[in-house]
Amino acid sequence: MVADLAARYATDRLKFGALDVGEFTKTAQRLGLDLSAVSPSLPALILYDKGEEVARLPYKRGRGGLAGGGWTGKDVVKAFELDMRYTRSLQKAEGKKAQ
Repeated sequence: MVADLAARYATDRLKFGALDVGEFTKTAQRLGLDLSAVSPSLPALILYDKGEEVARLPYKRGRGGLAGGGWTGKDVVKAFELDMRYTRSLQKAEGKKAQ
């Protein structure tokens, strides 16, 4: 699903990446991911804008609990506003070409 979303939405300003949480455990922990075998926080998708986290699936609830699970590509598009972000990314790229 993530590869499909990346193929559809990636631009020079909107990028997708993956983190091997088994290899980069400290980074995963810094991101607040539970690495246990039955973790409800994996898989996780995190959206950053200018270096700041702006959205996450599964959602974080109040006291560090998690909500969600079983999400689809449509859920990701909606939660991360990918249609709007993609359009804005293309508009900014066009604006730079015009200059």
